[in-house]
Amino acid sequence: MIANPVRSGSGSGSGSRAAKLSGFRITLVVKDPTVLSEDAYKEVKVYCDIHKIIFTGREYSSIVYSEDCDNIRSLPAFHIYKDDEWLSTVYNTKDINQKIQSEIALWEKKQEQIRLKREAWQRRFSSLSSFFGIKQKVRYTSR
Repeated sequence: MIANPVRSGSGSGSGSRAAKLSGFRITLVVKDPTVLSEDAYKEVKVYCDIHKIIFTGREYSSIVYSEDCDNIRSLPAFHIYKDDEWLSTVYNTKDINQKIQSEIALWEKKQEQIRLKREAWQRRFSSLSSFFGIKQKVRYTSR
């Protein structure tokens, strides 16, 4: 049965997509783990194995986990996390792998937008500071 977090997949290949998915985790949430059949999560487990995503499972607890209380409509459910931050909850449907993939793509797109905005602000600050004669801090690296 599903217990502690275990990195899915034991393949030796390290493709760029697998490296990008580093830090993602999918957690299966069920009402009673003792009566769960493998059919309920097999497709997602295979997806995690292929993409080297951590796959875990646990019992539903709205007291311990706020994401259970706030976001689960039915069980079983799959929470998607990035670096222990809850992103989304998806349910076991025919196209669950596409839903997981779109949630991860949405997160990546948001991160790219944040990076572009940060770079734009840095360029603005750089041009303003040179206009007003403000010196930027010099960053030293220690060896």
